[in-house]
Amino acid sequence: MPSAIELKNLLLSTVSKNGNPFEITEFNREVIDQLCLYFANDPDFKGDPKKGIMLMGNPGVGKTHLMNFFAKNPKASYIIPTCKIITERYSNKWSHEEKSTIEYYSELKRAEVGHQWDQIELGACFGDLGAETGEASSFGNRKNVMEEIVFNRYEANLPFYMTHFTTNLNADELGTKYGQRFRDRIREMCNVYTIKGESFRK
Repeated sequence: MPSAIELKNLLLSTVSKNGNPFEITEFNREVIDQLCLYFANDPDFKGDPKKGIMLMGNPGVGKTHLMNFFAKNPKASYIIPTCKIITERYSNKWSHEEKSTIEYYSELKRAEVGHQWDQIELGACFGDLGAETGEASSFGNRKNVMEEIVFNRYEANLPFYMTHFTTNLNADELGTKYGQRFRDRIREMCNVYTIKGESFRK
């Protein structure tokens, strides 16, 4: 099992989408340190290890890069669907093994045989929460897809550490888009971190 220091060194060897080495700066250092401790199951992690991760911040600050990097980890590996694609799948009446879009993403996923960490089930990191349309329609049924998925995962008593998010919105904007109840659920389910600074995409 890699240590937090080993994870941080591995992160520094990765390359961002623009082809430049990933940078640790004064704006993201503290968050990265905590993420490395969290995914290494290190007791020095300052948050709640039973909760998931919510990464907030402006576009281009590295949220998706970080969650992609940590996707395969000894704590609980996860898939990384984007909220926009999930909502589009709902509108297009997508299903998998007779499960609707909402049912499919409301459950844990089965890990492949021989998974690196011998994990049986995978969690999910829902990318770009808030970038999707507020409501989508399928067979005439209009629903706030992500809101329903989050509530379903909460009410199914899935371990909170199996559900993560990235978003360009702040807490107030999440409350405006989805409602105070949704915002409270996110706070209950996740350790919330904000990455500040300017976009690396310049």
